[in-house]
Amino acid sequence: MRYSFPNINASRIFGGLVLALFVLSLSGCKQNMIYGRAVQDLNVKAQEALTQGDTAKAVSRLEAALDLVPDEPRTRYNLAVAYQQNKNWDKAVKLLEVLDKDQSGGESLQESQDVVLSLASAYQNLAESMLPEKPGQKLDAAKHAQIESLFQKALAAYDRVKLDKPEKKDEVQFQKQVIERLRARANAL
Repeated sequence: MRYSFPNINASRIFGGLVLALFVLSLSGCKQNMIYGRAVQDLNVKAQEALTQGDTAKAVSRLEAALDLVPDEPRTRYNLAVAYQQNKNWDKAVKLLEVLDKDQSGGESLQESQDVVLSLASAYQNLAESMLPEKPGQKLDAAKHAQIESLFQKALAAYDRVKLDKPEKKDEVQFQKQVIERLRARANAL
């Protein structure tokens, strides 16, 4: 048995639904445009703060931008760079690992390489920050294993970098040598 409703035109209902969905999507676009503009402004202000050496202000601006649009990769990357300049290696590593994992191919090769290079540097700096500063201090086995793991991750990340420019190749080779010297130092503790 088929039901029909008098005086109801199915095409009018469908057209009304399409129009309602279109209006809803436009309101979402408008909100995204407003947030996008705010995020862009916060990124610019953060860059200015970094240029002036005010990493705390830059971090604050970038964290606010990330609160508005949590999945914005450029803001994540900029915040990771600010964390590195602020020597907050743990937070930089976490953001860069997410970026590295989430790379969908939509970004340019250079942006992808920048993420990998920054991640390698963050691993290296985090491991180095865990080494004892005073001569004669010993590392316990767990901390030594953690440091070694970070150095290995840094080396693996450096190995993933496409070395298309001679100066980049020299820099990566130099950083790998630094890691090997730091590993030797850690093994001696």
